[in-house]
Amino acid sequence: MATGNSLLRLNPHMVEFPSSNEGGLDTRNNRYVVDLAVGESVYFPILIPAHYSGGGINVKCHYAMSSAITNDVRLDTTFERIGIEQQDIDSDGFDATGVDGADTAVPGVCGHVAVLTNAHGDGARIDNLEAGETGRLKITRTAVAGTDAAGDLELTWVDLTEV
Repeated sequence: MATGNSLLRLNPHMVEFPSSNEGGLDTRNNRYVVDLAVGESVYFPILIPAHYSGGGINVKCHYAMSSAITNDVRLDTTFERIGIEQQDIDSDGFDATGVDGADTAVPGVCGHVAVLTNAHGDGARIDNLEAGETGRLKITRTAVAGTDAAGDLELTWVDLTEV
């Protein structure tokens, strides 16, 4: 697989919710979005394609803001390898070496979509996921170093590409 090619595209219909501090599913102009306030998380189930060559994975989060047009947001991402006999699905096993996103300025117009990208190296940075294995991606909106943008961040799509 070539660098930059899409591995998976995840939409709000696929979202799963943790037992606490969960984001929400909402609509905007009759489109589903995943709402995330600061401190909230969501999970996306994934199946790594057979053509994945084992490099790192970029997590590209397409989002808009519910109301903010100033200040910053941050999304942290981490993977959980379920694989074949790797993880008991009765418990969570997200890797501890996820990627803390960078503070990113929100679009200057409410409703405009921007993309935040978190680059995960291979191996431990993706919980050692391999081609053909299942897992989950956890996305958490965390506090920024400066001033957090007001209101919810609304995920519209997530694109996983090979580094």
